[in-house]
Amino acid sequence: MKNKMAQEELFQIYKELKYKQKVSVVFNSCMSSNVTREFVVGRRSFSKKHSVEHVILINPKNPKGMKCHFYYRETWTTPLSFAVGNMATELLQIHYA
Repeated sequence: MKNKMAQEELFQIYKELKYKQKVSVVFNSCMSSNVTREFVVGRRSFSKKHSVEHVILINPKNPKGMKCHFYYRETWTTPLSFAVGNMATELLQIHYA
């Protein structure tokens, strides 16, 4: 099993993500565990109404397919979360590829 990164480390990487940068993500979902995938960073957006910032991660093998979302909610106790499509997952690690 992969070790889970601390929220501070994840936040530091989240803030440094740039458009079209390649990243490697390790996550657990309800379907499988310890999944490692390569993504390309897409656009970054911010919702003023809900104060949620998120980055879209795109699969380079299928760019028109399902997107992944890396959310930052400042007011939550665990501000960073990760979703594959609309399914929440547990983010374990993220690294630059």
